[in-house]
Amino acid sequence: MNHVPVPLNLLVSGAAVPVDIRNPQGQLLLRRGELLVDEAHLQRLRAHKPCISVADARAWQRAYERAVQRQLRDGSLSHDLLLDQLPATIEAQDYAELPTQFLKGGWLDAQEVLRVLLFHGGLAMDPLPRLRMMEERAMQWLQTDADDSMLSLFQALATPSLGYCATHALLCLVITQLTAEKLGLPQAQRRALRMAALTMNIGIGRIQDAMALQTTPLTPAQRAQVQARPQISHDILQGFGLDDPLVLDLVRWHHEPANSQALADKLLPRLVLHLANVLVAKMASRQTRSSLVPKTAERALYLDAVAHQSPADHATASSNAAEGALSLQVSAAMASAIGFFPPGSYVRLTNGDTAICVRRGAQANTPWVVPIADSNSMPYGHFTAYDASRTHGIAQAVNFEKVRLSLNLEKIRRARDRVAVPA
Repeated sequence: MNHVPVPLNLLVSGAAVPVDIRNPQGQLLLRRGELLVDEAHLQRLRAHKPCISVADARAWQRAYERAVQRQLRDGSLSHDLLLDQLPATIEAQDYAELPTQFLKGGWLDAQEVLRVLLFHGGLAMDPLPRLRMMEERAMQWLQTDADDSMLSLFQALATPSLGYCATHALLCLVITQLTAEKLGLPQAQRRALRMAALTMNIGIGRIQDAMALQTTPLTPAQRAQVQARPQISHDILQGFGLDDPLVLDLVRWHHEPANSQALADKLLPRLVLHLANVLVAKMASRQTRSSLVPKTAERALYLDAVAHQSPADHATASSNAAEGALSLQVSAAMASAIGFFPPGSYVRLTNGDTAICVRRGAQANTPWVVPIADSNSMPYGHFTAYDASRTHGIAQAVNFEKVRLSLNLEKIRRARDRVAVPA
């Protein structure tokens, strides 16, 4: 029987089940539409290791995700009161084949789907097909237009209401892939980096979103949760049946890439994921601190790598110097890959205008920009894109929080696309 276990802690006594529940040998335990009478009934069911078909599991999961997405969109879902039960009904659309209904709307659609999956954590039913489809679609979008991918995701990073955990994961995926391309990493490592970026925080997704919005510093208990999440995420992925040793290694050590006597062939991809994770965290705003502009965040990575090469403890000097040298290599490649002013970030121009970066330029510090407000912060009604190296140059980067304008990204894209880029 092609089946998956039922997450019993998401079933509620007194409610009907919308699928047939069987034991691992295929014997029917509970028929579709029948009630779980009480807690004792639930415990008896548990003793038989209840399972459901893969098709039912996927449909039930989609029904759950639609319910959560609906509550996320209308603001009725709090982080402390996540929808903690599976829905009692499954609609016909939930049985649609995955490729025909999954991720039609681009990066923000992926962000919404991934957010629910990360919230669900280890309770997700049959998650690997959806993760692999998300990875495939992400690469299609990235290869089609890397600049537009960054424009979408950096703008999402500046919008806390969209949720931090999934935006962080998708932006890490983009940054690791562009950096891996600069470094010439093998395809197997690039694939592992994609899956690891999507799932490295699956053990703390709901908590991560809540912490991003809280107005007080992290408590000791929350810091302990942050420290524990690599191992928790690793264990969740193993529970899903993910058996790629490199993905599991990357997830387990993305906080501490030099731990566990990392072999040289693992240390470089570990550092790529680790530094992307740190970079995105620095560029994200918190209620307790402002975001760092990309150029400042990239410089912080570089300085940390330099400091790593000069440890006070000479006994560890050799290994730290080697790690520091690799960190310098990765941080330089990362800055070159996304630029000092990546698409979706903001700058102040030499004429006083505020502009959004829309395309990487020939060099890391020469993006294409679209002015959105004049020197008096009055918004423009018409948008024009141009190469900042040829007209008004960049005076400084600007934090997301300082730009208090509601942008129509489609109009920004049209302005960008009207201008041909020299070959």
